[in-house]
Amino acid sequence: MMFEKYNDLTNFNIDLHIHSTFTDGKDSIVDIVKQAEAINLETIAITDHIRENSTYFDEYIQEIIRIRKTTNIKILIGFEARIKNFQGEVDVANEIYAKSDIKIASVHRFTIGKKVYNPDFFPKEIAQEIEFDLSLAALKNINKEFNVLGHPGGMSLRYFNDFPLEYFEEIIIACKENSIAFDLNSHYHRSVYPELIKLLREHNPLISLGSDAHNKLSIGKWRTLLKGEI
Repeated sequence: MMFEKYNDLTNFNIDLHIHSTFTDGKDSIVDIVKQAEAINLETIAITDHIRENSTYFDEYIQEIIRIRKTTNIKILIGFEARIKNFQGEVDVANEIYAKSDIKIASVHRFTIGKKVYNPDFFPKEIAQEIEFDLSLAALKNINKEFNVLGHPGGMSLRYFNDFPLEYFEEIIIACKENSIAFDLNSHYHRSVYPELIKLLREHNPLISLGSDAHNKLSIGKWRTLLKGEI
C-alpha cells in the first residue's frame, strides 16, 4: 500500500493534501510546485475538490503530467470529495478513482434528507455525532474506493473547536481495520495534536500527512509547526 512509505511521522518533506486554482485554491499548480521546491519537499499531492458532475479532471491530470516533467518533486494526482450520506457514499464519479493516486473522502456539509446544512446549524453534540457517523459509514462502506479519510473531526473542530477523543479513537481504529489512511491535517488538527498523536501511536493506522493548503504559504505546514516536537 502506498501510504506505508509515507507513514513515518518524522518525515516532514511531504504534503499530501493541497488545493489549487482548479477549484478553491489561490495558487496554480505551477506555483504550488515552485513553493514545494523552495522549501525542499520531496512529495506533494494535488487534491482538489470534486463532485460527481465535475468536468475539470482530465485537464487537471494533463496539467500535472506536464508539470511533472519540469521538477524533481514527486507530484501525486488526487482529489477530495464529500461523504454525502449515512450509507458512506462519496460524491465522485466512479471513473475518477482509477485516475487518482490520493483519493480523499471528507465530511464537509451535512446532507439530511434533500437539504445540505453547515454543521453549526445543529447543537455541538449533535453535529459531532453526525460527523462521527458519516466518517464511520464511509470507512465501513464495502464499496469504498477512497484511500484517505480527510481531516477527521475537522468540521466539529472548525465550528466548535472540539471533537470528542473517544470519537477520534473509534475513527482511528476503523481506519486501521479498513486500511484507510488518517489525514493528519495541519489546518484542522494543530489544536488537538498532543492528544491525537498519542492515539495514532497507540493504534498505528496508516497516516497521510497534509496541510489542506489553499494558498502556497500553507504548504508543508507540519514542518514549521511541529518539527522537533515528535
